[in-house]
Order: sequence, then structure tokens, then C-alpha cells
Amino acid sequence: MKKIVCIKCTADLGVHGHGAEAHVINYFIERLNKIYDEVHIVGNEVSYLNYKSDKKFNYFPYIKKLPILSKVLHIPISTLTLLRYCKKNKPNLIISLGAVYSNGFAAYICAKWYNIKFLIRPAEDYFNTWKFSDNFLKKIYYYFFRNLLSNYIIKNSDYAIFPGYASLKYYSNKFKNKNYFYLNGPLHKIKFKKEKKKIKKKFKTILFVAPISDLKGASFLPFIIKSVLRVDQNFKFIIIGENNNDYIYNQIIAIGSKNVKLVNPVSNNKIYDYFKQSDLLIFLTKVGVGVGLINLEATKSGLPAISYNATLDVKNFFKKNNYNNLNLFIDKILSKKYELIKLDKSWSAKYIDKKFYKIIKKIHKE
Repeated sequence: MKKIVCIKCTADLGVHGHGAEAHVINYFIERLNKIYDEVHIVGNEVSYLNYKSDKKFNYFPYIKKLPILSKVLHIPISTLTLLRYCKKNKPNLIISLGAVYSNGFAAYICAKWYNIKFLIRPAEDYFNTWKFSDNFLKKIYYYFFRNLLSNYIIKNSDYAIFPGYASLKYYSNKFKNKNYFYLNGPLHKIKFKKEKKKIKKKFKTILFVAPISDLKGASFLPFIIKSVLRVDQNFKFIIIGENNNDYIYNQIIAIGSKNVKLVNPVSNNKIYDYFKQSDLLIFLTKVGVGVGLINLEATKSGLPAISYNATLDVKNFFKKNNYNNLNLFIDKILSKKYELIKLDKSWSAKYIDKKFYKIIKKIHKE
């Protein structure tokens, strides 16, 4: 009998095929193919990426729906799609990647309905999002759906792979589940090369890569930019990300003026060019599980990075490069003396692969 593994992913995978989730999915696919007979993907309502042409695995799109109802019906349609898939294909394991409250919920319902083992790989902190929403209705939605539902699913999952030791320790203590694991990374295929020697230049370039939103910490940027430029005009800021907040976006332009360059999201292949141009990466995200792929890639390329008020895996990753005081964070930028984060062996590609196979083979045998 064929051994089949199903990966449940998020609807916008094809739209943002260069993002962290797409990278993790590709990583899982390549390695699961060496253990299982077939690897199936159950994903978005429209196949933006031509997965069906790849012989290594099959792609199953969502049941089509009206775009106007996508936000309202996303979770029930996602669940119905997976139920229909499981009835026909009977996988041995369901792996949920991405949003726990939607993908994880669908995996949980289908796993219980058809008596299938399921694994959760949480990638973001949906549990504290509600705290940072100014809209009362959104705050209620985030609290009940993203917070309570995600907690319930992780608590009742058969297995979970967390993207860092700190998040593993936090949830293991919280839910007392012995089938929780952690896996650093995984690393991106692109091999970022460290710059041996940077050319001395008049300006120091500070890089920020994330959507312009309060949740991603962009609300701190106007104050940081203003505080730095007030002391020293020899700084430039490159901000790469979608504009999700016009108020913050306009403040950045007004305060930074010619010292700020705003760039739309770029692929992993192009991000390296910005690493080479920059002297320091700043990470401001208010919530998060995992270290952030951008931080890992920057470090691998030899670009120093600092974070502000980080928690769990991010704090553990940055160590002394994390600052809980915003004024000290700004002072570090102004010092123009930046230290590269040191990575131990747990971040090597071989170590991550070895641990991944060990976890999956253990699940595969049970």
C-alpha cells in the first residue's frame, strides 16, 4: 500500500511564491519525497503555480468560490476541500503549514473525521495579534479565531514542529505534549556569500524588510528615523515591504525625505543585492514564532542585525543583539559599530536535514 503525505498550505502561496511559507513548503516536499511514496499539496482556490506539471507531487486546488466571499468562507471551504481530498486519497499523514487557525483547523477536522495523524508547523504568532489591533471588531475576531482556536489546535495536534527551541519550550510547558519537536530554519536554497570587505562610504545604510504595518513594527520607524537623522544625517534607510498602513507610510516619507528609499517586496534572489548595500538590518516585528527568514538570510550573508523587544525564538536568535529599550536600540544604530550574529552548528544545513529526517521517520513508523 502506498504511503501518502498531504501538505495543507495557505491560499496565497502562488501569489507570494518567494515568501517564507513557499520556501518551507518546497523544503518539506523535497525531503518528504525520500520517505513517502507520494506527496500531495492541498492549497489555494486558483493554482498560480503550475504544480501539476511536476511529477514529484500532485496539487489539489480549493473548491472555487466567489472572490467577494473569500474572507468569509475561507475556513469552511478550506476544510471542505481537505475533507473531499482525504475521502478520495486517504493520506497517512496531514501536515499543516502556515496559518494554524485555518490550515490547522482543516487538518484537525479531517484528521479526526478520517482517523489520520496530523502534524502542525506553526510559523507565526497568531495568539497575540489581537493585542495590537485598534479596531474593536478585529480585536474580537483575532482573539477568538486566531488566539483561542490556534491554541486549541496546537494543544490537540498529534505532532508539532516549532521553528525554534524557545517556542518549543513555551508550548511544551503550556500543553504538556511529548510529541512536540523543534527545527531551526529550514535554510533557503540560495547560498548567500559573506562580503569579505565592505567599501568604506560616507553613509551608513539601515535595512528594514517587512510589510509597513503596526504588527510588523513599522510604527516604530518614523521615530527611529527621526531620532537618527536628528543626530547624524549620514544615514540612509532602505525599507522593503508592502504598504499596509498609509499613515505610517506617509510619516516615513515626510520624516525621512531623501534619506529614505521605499521598495516593493523582492524575491530571495534579489534580496542579496540589498544585503550588500546595507550595513545593518533592523527587526521590529511585535509578534512572531520563529526567527524570521530575513534575519537568518542576512546573517548568512554577513550582514549584522539587531532587534527591538523580541520574544521567544527571535530573542533567542539575536541574544545580545536584542534591545528592550528603544533609545538603546537607536544608540546602537548611531554608534556605527555592528556585530554579526554568531550561528552555532544547529543552524547548519546538514544538522537541520538530519534532524528533519529523524523527526519525520519517527512519525512515519508510528
